[in-house]
Amino acid sequence: MLSEQDENPNGQPKPSRSVLTATRQEVILAIQEPVQGTDVNRVLNRAGAGDSTAQYEMGLRYADGEGVPQNYRDAMAWFAKAAANGNDNAQWKLGLGYVMGIGVPHDERKAVV
Repeated sequence: MLSEQDENPNGQPKPSRSVLTATRQEVILAIQEPVQGTDVNRVLNRAGAGDSTAQYEMGLRYADGEGVPQNYRDAMAWFAKAAANGNDNAQWKLGLGYVMGIGVPHDERKAVV
């Protein structure tokens, strides 16, 4: 339902009915994506300094368990920081979390925002 053929040119799934009818596992797979091999401590320092790209990467790292323990609550917290700083990829992934209650409470209103 959230396959590559349903993606926008920027690699993110298109908003559609399929997101609302996707299984929890499909949404988890849409939240996860590989990260580059940058040292997690360097990324964490940049994220703490307000770099939205680094905040987004920290969210991905927690979603995947890449260099940190896998934890969807922490992933969504980092996505929220990046989203607040205008990162549209983080906004999408945070919305997916709210749609399915992954790492955050299920809240379709917040998902839309």
